[in-house]
Amino acid sequence: MGITFTEYLDRIEEGSRVLASPDAGGTGKRVPSCPGWNTDDLLAHCCNVLLQKLPLLRARSLEPPDPQSWTRADPASPNLPAQLGEAASAVLAELRAIGPDVPLWSWYAPDRSSSFWARRLAHELAIHRVDLELALDTAVGCDPALAADGVGEVLEVFLARPGRPVTDSGGDAVVRLQGTDLPCSWSVRMTDSGALVSAELVDRADAAIAGPVSPLYLWLWGRSSPEMLETRGDITLRDRLRSLLALAT
Repeated sequence: MGITFTEYLDRIEEGSRVLASPDAGGTGKRVPSCPGWNTDDLLAHCCNVLLQKLPLLRARSLEPPDPQSWTRADPASPNLPAQLGEAASAVLAELRAIGPDVPLWSWYAPDRSSSFWARRLAHELAIHRVDLELALDTAVGCDPALAADGVGEVLEVFLARPGRPVTDSGGDAVVRLQGTDLPCSWSVRMTDSGALVSAELVDRADAAIAGPVSPLYLWLWGRSSPEMLETRGDITLRDRLRSLLALAT
């Protein structure tokens, strides 16, 4: 059920197109899923994420981008949607030119490649597209295939990131996550030394959370209610997992 490099680029293009639409900028509407932000702050953040990656992509660099190598977008700029669209087009042009699996610096040691950034940016824009939809009170959702991939990404890349353990004092516990509309599942073991994630179901779980992958993905990112999912077993572990993800992301 993997998503190809080209499909990630398609998702980046789709997400940036919605975020850069003329209706998105200048509204100043509160973004309920991002406390303290309005829609202009949201667009500036997305633009800056893209602008930050351009020097890295252009140089095919194995080193992190120099903070002085790019100019930040201004939330007050009336040209913010157009600037976001231009930044997305430039990033997409570079990724298409580079192609998949070319060595590039990333903050995630197990995958320092162009494919890492294609995936990361696809999910960055997908989640923030949902933020915009929540602010504008329009339809909220996500393509199931991207959502299933995104569940894996947030658990493996953020929660279980090597060298950056996210812990609490709750002791060992296992939570099983399962999609009900696509054949996908994950097991998360929360321990005092960090989280361990597997894409396979385990025999024993202290709690199980199941639902369509889009609501599951959005809940893990704090963008939807857990009431849209079915939880069995120790319900406090559902909230504990979400709290650890809030720390990790």
